[in-house]
Amino acid sequence: MTPGGAGVAQRHPDPADVLARHLRARATEFLRALRLHRDAATPEDSAEAARALRRAARRIGAGLYTFRPALDPSWSRTLGPELAWVSGTLSQEDACATRLTRLLEALHHLSGPAAPTPPSARRPTPSTSCVPLPADATPPDAPRPATSVSGTPAPARATGALP
Repeated sequence: MTPGGAGVAQRHPDPADVLARHLRARATEFLRALRLHRDAATPEDSAEAARALRRAARRIGAGLYTFRPALDPSWSRTLGPELAWVSGTLSQEDACATRLTRLLEALHHLSGPAAPTPPSARRPTPSTSCVPLPADATPPDAPRPATSVSGTPAPARATGALP
């Protein structure tokens, strides 16, 4: 008779089946995260996928450690360091992405908001409304410095003095 008097023996699942289901679920989780990482469209999606990959790798490693007596020792010993390496590499990717975000925010903060352009500066004048001038060009009606034959600016002459 069983405890409680029910008369039915309790059935325990086979440990190998439990372990196989657990490792299969973690491997599926890892492969899904790998696909998400590959298909990530934005840096935020990529960072989230990297975190999911790292989480899955750590869970697989924890399962191998927990069920070590039930596993082939040579197989589990070689897989453990590989999973730790993957997890460490993904940790570095996450840290670099976080650092990049902080640096970009600091750069944006230091550069400050763009100064608004006054309305008078935004309206084109009638003489320049059709043709925009390059940044280093002088307006067509501005006085131009005298140039020598070679095209270089001529030396300034004193007014009233003869050459």
